[in-house]
Amino acid sequence: TVHCVPACHLIWLFAATVSVAAMPGPRRGAGNGKEGCYGFAPLRQQLLTLWKRSPGTKDGATTGEQLAQLRAALHAADRAGESVDGALLGMAAAKCARLGDATPVSLLCSFAGPRLESCGARAVVELASAAAKLNCMDPGFLRAAMSFFASPPAGSFESLRDAACAAKVLLQSLKDGSAMVNHEGAIRGLSEVVPPLARVTAGTEPGAIVRDAVEFSHALAHSLAFGLSLSLEEFRAAEAALEAVLVLIRGELHTASARDVAMFAGAVAAAWGPMEGLRVAVLEPCLADAAQAARFWGQTFSLQDLCAV
Repeated sequence: TVHCVPACHLIWLFAATVSVAAMPGPRRGAGNGKEGCYGFAPLRQQLLTLWKRSPGTKDGATTGEQLAQLRAALHAADRAGESVDGALLGMAAAKCARLGDATPVSLLCSFAGPRLESCGARAVVELASAAAKLNCMDPGFLRAAMSFFASPPAGSFESLRDAACAAKVLLQSLKDGSAMVNHEGAIRGLSEVVPPLARVTAGTEPGAIVRDAVEFSHALAHSLAFGLSLSLEEFRAAEAALEAVLVLIRGELHTASARDVAMFAGAVAAAWGPMEGLRVAVLEPCLADAAQAARFWGQTFSLQDLCAV
């Protein structure tokens, strides 16, 4: 049986279809991650899927279909101008790094690059660290990350751990010979946020703050050894940051591991050349402390650690 549709109904159906097609997208910043927000909920779901994966399971590697869905969700969120859930972006990238899954990290970095200001320091560090670890660093994202490190929003760096990870990304960029990157500005920006963070706070796990301070000093000192053209202000900022973390390490060296002591000695040795003004007051006592630690705790040191000291 063929049913005839009145002409008025056809006109109404056509008008409704045109109205839906012409509906405006979401307002910039309107996305809040809830179901039903145009474009943002699919991206949030994709990021949660990446973050919830477990190593050694069928969910450990991203399939072609999952990559296509992630790419589509990122594209939709970009076109819609949705606000960025920086924390979730960083968490997803960090999980991909642990699983050795580079392709999603490349997509996330490409999406986040133009909007790092709204991501927060922790997310930027996690994205950059994942890209560096998986050797999938996009030059455009690297430049954006270094610009963020050079002028981070006030209060964005909340822990020495984040600054240490950022410094390691900086050092890796120098080792890779990355061109057209503001390494000098990044050194100053990271150095300026470190002194207020270089302190032991209540509830800090013993040895954790030392590990963070050691890794920051090691990365910063070896970055300075590349002979960058630092301005006086940039050099003074790096000098103050290095002094702050080395003094912190000396005070907490009894909680350090053998690896920490070896890296501590390596940082002091790398800083010896460029930081001539710190040699007598800071660097020489640090070397003496590292030697004492190796003397009294030598049985816990590996041969590699002893050689480094």
